[in-house]
Amino acid sequence: MKIIVLAAGYGTRLHPLTVSTAKPLLCVGGKSILERTMEMLPELGDVDDVFVVTNAKYISQFDQAIEEFKKRVAIQQNIILVDDGTTSNETRLGPVGDIVLVLKRFALNDDLLVIGADNLFFPTLKELCRFARGKKAPVLAVFEFHERARVREKYGVVVADKSGRITSFEEKPINPKSAVAATALYVLPKQYLKHLIELYDRPHQREVNAGEIIVHLLNSGAPVYCYPLTIWFDIGSHDDLRRAEDYYSGFALLGQTRLTNCFYR
Repeated sequence: MKIIVLAAGYGTRLHPLTVSTAKPLLCVGGKSILERTMEMLPELGDVDDVFVVTNAKYISQFDQAIEEFKKRVAIQQNIILVDDGTTSNETRLGPVGDIVLVLKRFALNDDLLVIGADNLFFPTLKELCRFARGKKAPVLAVFEFHERARVREKYGVVVADKSGRITSFEEKPINPKSAVAATALYVLPKQYLKHLIELYDRPHQREVNAGEIIVHLLNSGAPVYCYPLTIWFDIGSHDDLRRAEDYYSGFALLGQTRLTNCFYR
């Protein structure tokens, strides 16, 4: 399995914090968002390469951060930093564009784990990958809110049957069919990678967002399953960052005991 970490966004909603610092390198509870994800790598024995995709503006920051991380944590995986060549929010390739860039540049033909670098979550990647191996099909990590109002016009919304197979996906609907939100965390077996390339190679004049991966797979008849997260922070705004900071600071103070009053649940 290969991992692609999507870290090429410009974090414009977090200005001025992200004017000179990449969003995944902002600290939450004393560690960067990216580091909290990278700390899960040592337990993934079946992963050899990890591709961290960023942009030309922040490439040097990520290079330094990754080198410092490797000095502190013993990992077996080869971490490869990829510059997608963009320099502004207006020229960004978008999630699917960056995934396809890595697939083509490195001629990948392996099972793929895709992680949005501005997400914090639980359970860990090990549990997600174990679940995906059992399904032998594409898997999307999801989070269920208590109210549908929380997902309205903000997230991709998922409906699944009793087996966990996704039957419906809508991007930021006005009238959501459920309170289950899609996250930026996917497992894609190698036989489904062609669908990603097909999706991006179609004529388009805008970036292709991650939710379109699921829509394209469903339209092609592929079985797609959802994996429920119990904790999820999608850090896109100052409020999101503040809530994650409060949670992880408390998490550390309680000696790594899970809080029962998680913001999102």
